[in-house]
Amino acid sequence: MDSFTLLMVLLTTHLLGDFVLQRETWIKDKVLKGVRSKGLVYHIMIHAFLIFPLLISGDLFLREWTILIVTHYLIDLGKIYAMRLGHHILFFMLDQLLHLVVIIYVVYGTNFIHLIDFNTDLLLQLSILAICVILLTKVSGMAIAYILKPWSEQLEEEKEDSLKKAGSFIGNLERLFVFFLAFFGQMSAIGFLIAAKSVFRFGDLQKSKGRKLTEYVLIGTMLSFGMALAVYLLQVWLWTLKP
Repeated sequence: MDSFTLLMVLLTTHLLGDFVLQRETWIKDKVLKGVRSKGLVYHIMIHAFLIFPLLISGDLFLREWTILIVTHYLIDLGKIYAMRLGHHILFFMLDQLLHLVVIIYVVYGTNFIHLIDFNTDLLLQLSILAICVILLTKVSGMAIAYILKPWSEQLEEEKEDSLKKAGSFIGNLERLFVFFLAFFGQMSAIGFLIAAKSVFRFGDLQKSKGRKLTEYVLIGTMLSFGMALAVYLLQVWLWTLKP
């Protein structure tokens, strides 16, 4: 496969390994035990398994495969100890940036002999869509939670009981709807979606009669819709890079 398709595939496997297939228990174990963590070992094994087909197909040599696995272990281990100093968001972003740099280096910084080439256009499209879905769900959800944390803590005492993780699930669906509506050129339907959400939330806002909750909902909605449109624009830009 060509280099750009390989890049998209590696980014897809990275996002799957870091945000979809990683368990909460592994994350807690990594934070508590550091270098002695079994959760870290399981996490690295997942990444190794995900990119193993590229080794079998000849799109990655053993050296490049080893570079990806070893550097992922070292970067994650460094992040674990660095985050104990605080500044979680900063070190999380730095961690992801370093992983991205390694992936780009492996694809463009070394000379591959690509032995197998198969329907790369379809694979590229699926990889880009997979990247977008993961960004719209796991990654965006974490980012919005971090951004809204100071205000959510203020509202904690005023909140009524709600379904467990319902807000996160609704947010994921909301961003996916916006992305795919934009993807299929239905921009007017996005306006309808915003209006529909406003109608559903009107009862809550009227009942609470609180400015704090109103502002919180508006911030969360703008962040969610903004991230969905940003991921759509990212998808468009990635397609323009196709050789």
